[in-house]
Amino acid sequence: EILLDIFLNLQNQNEIEFASFPDGTLRVSRVHESNASASVPNLEIYKFPKDLEIAKLAAFGLALKIEYRIEFDKCMAEDSLVEKLKKMDEDEILEFLKIRADFYKEENQAELDKAKKDKEDLEFRKEQKNKATPLSEDDKKNIAEAQAKYKTGKEARVIKTKKDPMTDLRKKHELEKKRNMLRYGIAETNIARIARLKREEEREAQKEEFKERIESRKENVINYEVGQVLEGAVVKVIRFGVYVDLGESDGFIKTEDLSKKNINLSTGSKIECKIINIDLKRRNIDLIPVSRKPKDKTSPKLKSKPMAKPKPSSNKLDKSDKELLILKKEKKRVDDVLQNIIDAGGKDSLTFFTRLIKKNIKENGLEWSITIPKNKKNRVRLNNYGLEGSYIDDKGIMVVLLNSDVDSSSEIKYLIDKYVPAKDRQGKYRKVPKAVPLILNHKELVGKKQFLYKGYCQFFMEAKLTGKNSWKKAHSDYAIKRISKLLSIDLKQPEYLK
Repeated sequence: EILLDIFLNLQNQNEIEFASFPDGTLRVSRVHESNASASVPNLEIYKFPKDLEIAKLAAFGLALKIEYRIEFDKCMAEDSLVEKLKKMDEDEILEFLKIRADFYKEENQAELDKAKKDKEDLEFRKEQKNKATPLSEDDKKNIAEAQAKYKTGKEARVIKTKKDPMTDLRKKHELEKKRNMLRYGIAETNIARIARLKREEEREAQKEEFKERIESRKENVINYEVGQVLEGAVVKVIRFGVYVDLGESDGFIKTEDLSKKNINLSTGSKIECKIINIDLKRRNIDLIPVSRKPKDKTSPKLKSKPMAKPKPSSNKLDKSDKELLILKKEKKRVDDVLQNIIDAGGKDSLTFFTRLIKKNIKENGLEWSITIPKNKKNRVRLNNYGLEGSYIDDKGIMVVLLNSDVDSSSEIKYLIDKYVPAKDRQGKYRKVPKAVPLILNHKELVGKKQFLYKGYCQFFMEAKLTGKNSWKKAHSDYAIKRISKLLSIDLKQPEYLK
């Protein structure tokens, strides 16, 4: 779809032309004022449809199975059906075509049989082409005369070079990896990609199933009381704790409470726990692990020591207590923000965000910071010198780029034209007039990381001129540690913290 957008824009600007070849392909015939030199007769200039949605529908139709393609071509021939297809997404179109294919199955069978026969004929011709051609009598006579003349004494036969199937397979896989790297941002074969997507779908299905189970049992939390000690079974282990099946509902034990008692749990483990809090609004049960020690009847009774007098209560906290409380609140806020980003499908975006952080660690040790603003929910900001160079939240990622006719590449210009609102394209930052904020959701980031990083590096050079970073005091060193642990990478703190 991106390629179609680019071709359509270039064609509308009269910058490029395509020729329709006899083999059904489209090839570039002119770029600017340079024309192709191939001499092929009866070439026609091809014009992409002005309606981009029709062009995208046509591209979508190329990948359909033959039984669906027959019905798709019929639909594209009727204006009313074309308008109907435009309003559907790809899954809806497939369902629509499936219904039509089932309905017109008998009528389309003749075309399907013809297509099958054409395919078999093509495979047969390929087999015949690969077979060795036997020597004719004249060939044998000429070879025999040449052998007698030069005294070679070799038997005349046709030599066919055998191809190594593994070599062809390796070449095919390398090509698939390169194509998928450009298309999806991951170098993998088609088989590996299908397997990965299947695993991801299964994980998502398991997550949804678990969420439904938890939600359906929340109405039973009113049957429990704070202080109850129960035995439960672990049903799910996550990074921040474990969910425990209490019978009618589920409770949650935080990892820090488990680590205090040095307890390691896995799915199915039995654990005795105590209810310490019930949130009736959210219908959540908070637990802590407990361990009961058996009473020893033979042991002598110990004399109870007199209780120490309680210290007079004071509403004022010590300085160390205040700092500890602030640190505890910040850790919880950072954990919540990062978890919300990951739950919204932003783990890949967060990994890309760390590339921008590493750029600052390497070249900007004294003037960068990571902050978690309180007024922007679920957001992590990366500040460069005197500007905010990027941020990430549960909705997507923002990266600052330069909108320059001279320095920017065609890919960056295209991304700015497509994703930056018109009001922001002329520049939004007083210190760097050409800088513009480009915002993508987590799915839109796929396949664009290379260009975004290149554009960010261009902006980074301009950001050096904007002075000192005024957000250094708000830098969250815990956020850097937490991101490093979540993504299993090594991120260093800014040098000014030393």
